[in-house]
Amino acid sequence: MMRIMGLAIFGTIACGGTPSEPCVDETEQRLRDVCYYDLLVAVPAETPEAAFEAAQSIVDPVIKSAGVLEWIRKHNRSVAVEQGQKLCDQLQNWERTACERRLYAAHLQR
Repeated sequence: MMRIMGLAIFGTIACGGTPSEPCVDETEQRLRDVCYYDLLVAVPAETPEAAFEAAQSIVDPVIKSAGVLEWIRKHNRSVAVEQGQKLCDQLQNWERTACERRLYAAHLQR
């Protein structure tokens, strides 16, 4: 319940949607995906479940990859590897590999 509430609050702030369903006001799929991208990158490391839900809502694979990779880049040092891996698992092929590299090599990044 807490993660849904957090997602709804971020959605309202980022996208102007209603608190119960963020980004639904966007009629075009691409605009909804961009809204969920904004929502995803705004999610703090303390609520990786909300990041996962936002990423799941993105349909376009390019926008989803960009959002997940950005979130992992920002939070890879402060998120549990299991939670980060769950997010990386939403990606395909080389994007998943890039995500996992960022996640597992956090100690090598500045």
